[in-house]
Amino acid sequence: MIATHLPYPPSVNEYWLYAQGRVYISPQGREYSRRVGRLLAGIPRSTGRLRVAIVTHQPDRRVRDLDNILKCLLDSLTRAGAWDSDGQIDELAIIRGEPVREGTVEVIVSEIG
Repeated sequence: MIATHLPYPPSVNEYWLYAQGRVYISPQGREYSRRVGRLLAGIPRSTGRLRVAIVTHQPDRRVRDLDNILKCLLDSLTRAGAWDSDGQIDELAIIRGEPVREGTVEVIVSEIG
């Protein structure tokens, strides 16, 4: 099981860049992924089917779509070695918590069965 607090991720609108007919991860998205990797260095890799619960604490009270942060967050957890692939996730819950300065996300990953 993994239970951690991570920085608030960039939205999908800030994660992808489009240039010259190509799609790639933005510098902001790459930096977020590196930061998550440093924070989770040495965590055990989950290999089974997974349940992931996320509580978001956005950095302000602006209206945001909850699903816009999932791509960057889940990709960063994959790169950090939390699991082999986010295709292992069978249950995914995301809850909007109260805003906090600078924002954060609480992430709990557990294997099912």
